[in-house]
Amino acid sequence: MKLKVIIIELFIIFLFVGCTANNSLQIVNQNNKFGLYNVDTNKTQIPTIYDDLILMKNYNSKNEQFSSKNVFNLHWVHSRDTKEYYIYEYKELYGIISEDNKLIFEPIFSEISDFYQGVAVVKENDKYGYINKKFELIQKPTYSDARDFIEKISFVKSFINNKYACINPNMKLLSDFIYDKVFDFSEGLARVLKDNKWGFINIECKEVIPAKFDFASDFIGGKAKILDGNKSYFIDKNNIK
Repeated sequence: MKLKVIIIELFIIFLFVGCTANNSLQIVNQNNKFGLYNVDTNKTQIPTIYDDLILMKNYNSKNEQFSSKNVFNLHWVHSRDTKEYYIYEYKELYGIISEDNKLIFEPIFSEISDFYQGVAVVKENDKYGYINKKFELIQKPTYSDARDFIEKISFVKSFINNKYACINPNMKLLSDFIYDKVFDFSEGLARVLKDNKWGFINIECKEVIPAKFDFASDFIGGKAKILDGNKSYFIDKNNIK
């Protein structure tokens, strides 16, 4: 009877809003403040003082979360082989904290993304940059936009001319800032708009189909729809009708 009372009291104190697959670590909400609770040790690991708390996820190039083969979770993928890290919100800004309550980043960012290819986007003072999985600031926030590394390259936008360039995870620019618009990769190619004309680049940032069309759709099933003056037709990835 005493054990039942203790369990009931525990659930009155904490509202469990997220848990790991083995049910050991659970994100809890107490009076609209979030923290991390370990149900195995019955101890709070991160105090319930934050406005929000979200697990940082890690995606590979196929936009799939990395996981241990023995662990599955409907909300996130969880691996006990490595320490977990969380994005926390405090006074409308975001930082990063480890599962054992070690502060990795103070709440200085207005945005933090999940990891893609081991790199995450951060935004500070309306400028974008990148951090790596060692939580090093590998690119100081200097861009007006920065995209996730869904593929092995991504895109960043310059404040100077308001155009995009390709960038790799080592923060090396692979092109000049020449693209007015860039879109996600579809079937290995990404649509780009340059000088008001549409074309395609590959994951090496090579313009494999020149930007010369009035419009181009994404590739679906190996074909993309093209508008070329008053003509409309489909091309394949070799730019053949």
